[in-house]
Amino acid sequence: MPELVLELRSEEIPARMQAGAAAELQRLMERGLDKAGLTYDSVVCFPTCRRLALMAFNLPERQPDVTEEKKGPKVGAPEQAVQGFMKANGLSDISEAELRDTDKGQFYFVVRKIAGRPTAEVLPELLQEAIWSLPWPKSMRWAEGSAFRWVRPLKSILAVFDGKTLDFAPREGGGKGEVVHGLAATDQASGHPFMGRKPFTVTDFESYNRGLGEGYVLLLPGVRRELIEKLAS
Repeated sequence: MPELVLELRSEEIPARMQAGAAAELQRLMERGLDKAGLTYDSVVCFPTCRRLALMAFNLPERQPDVTEEKKGPKVGAPEQAVQGFMKANGLSDISEAELRDTDKGQFYFVVRKIAGRPTAEVLPELLQEAIWSLPWPKSMRWAEGSAFRWVRPLKSILAVFDGKTLDFAPREGGGKGEVVHGLAATDQASGHPFMGRKPFTVTDFESYNRGLGEGYVLLLPGVRRELIEKLAS
């Protein structure tokens, strides 16, 4: 099933801030996915000194269809209440509503079947919400005309789902495809700023992790720890 790969690359951030931000970003995305009805196997966030990387594994291709019900006024209720119910639910005639017997008498109900949206359309909204609301102990603005704040200036934003770059809608003065002011989503990542090679294309977690490794960046904390212990012994 499809994977989501997100990378927020910035100037160097203190380790104590990155660890907390990683946990919060993971929490925000899990909450957003749950609210949107998108199932997943796991959501994992990996911090390094210059990036927050988030993966969501085995996402569905689209949301499930849902049925929405709204209870209206009782049969025989004042005409003003009936008209208000019709207007609020886009009914041209009250006969379009269902009649149901309850222990308090007959009531009007509106029942709608809402088709699920493609996951690739839902994810940009969830990601923007998580990125814009991510809290920092200290933050700054660096883009004129934007309310967006971050702990250090962001350099790039990678956002890939099912091998394709996600398409973001403008937000607060941003241009087409921009996640935040001045930065559009991309499928390109890069390794260490001095030792790494040229940028590489990301299609999934495997290609992302491999490309970082070839660029002298160890994404997985356990791998970094093992190497440090080995070199220190």
